[in-house]
Amino acid sequence: MTEIDTLTAAAEQGDVQAQYQLAHAYHLGWLGVARDLAQAIHWYRAASRGGHADSALQLGLIHLKELPQPDAEQALAWFERSAALGNHEAAFQIGRTLFNGDGVPKDLATALDWFVKAARAGFGPALHQLGMMALTGDGGVRQNAEKALDCFRRGALAGHAQSEYDYARCLLDGTGAPQDEAAALIALRAAAAKGHALAATLAGQLLLAGRGCLPDAVAALAMFEQAAMREEPTALYQMGRLYENGEGGAVDELGAMMAYRRAAERGHLDAMYALAQMLARGPLGQPPDLDGAARWYAQAALGGHAAAATAMQSLP
Repeated sequence: MTEIDTLTAAAEQGDVQAQYQLAHAYHLGWLGVARDLAQAIHWYRAASRGGHADSALQLGLIHLKELPQPDAEQALAWFERSAALGNHEAAFQIGRTLFNGDGVPKDLATALDWFVKAARAGFGPALHQLGMMALTGDGGVRQNAEKALDCFRRGALAGHAQSEYDYARCLLDGTGAPQDEAAALIALRAAAAKGHALAATLAGQLLLAGRGCLPDAVAALAMFEQAAMREEPTALYQMGRLYENGEGGAVDELGAMMAYRRAAERGHLDAMYALAQMLARGPLGQPPDLDGAARWYAQAALGGHAAAATAMQSLP
């Protein structure tokens, strides 16, 4: 018997965990079966009837986001069932649906209640949401920088990467507490380790400048390379600069040009300018590419890059 046959047999015998796993396989197209949303819903429903909280959560998400005709009311009913079974993400999803008015009338007061319920359980996204509301005054909440910082801190302690990033930003800006670059760098590196590209980029900038630490070009380059894997434009540009100048490693003109080009193609003006400069000089021992340089100078100038506009006028 295949794994899907084994799961099916167990699911048909009423095994709730097997029903959930079988639903998940049909939902995502795993274990050799084609994606089949109708079968996924069938087995999620069966598991939910058996008290499986994650199945009820998945049914809510499907009704909200994946059906040809979304049904927010039905989604909320499934979220509420999941939340009653102790699923904190479901409580957060209720809050977010009501906060955004996704297919239902906005209800900020009730949304806040659900966010608070999820946050009290230590659910990172809910803590982050409360932090953003306190920071911006959104949702009718009174602005309170200290409360925002505390929510981000608690979200960070729960391992939520976006909370770690925003906690670090507050510490860098002195929002809600005195500026603390060393603590900010710790939080950014924690978020970067979870794949947060902006956190890795900002950590690299701090490491390169020696803010909150001794300057460390090698560690900075590692952060930029990590963020560049997710095509983060500023990280690509900073990585190109380090490659071009031989900081954090040997000079790598080809790597620099490729990094600048990737950042430039994503709209980074300084990268357009840097790429144009390399092309105008003649990269990698090749003759100058004045046409290519002119194109990138012009594009950067159109974006408001003053040095690019000046350099374009000086091309032969």
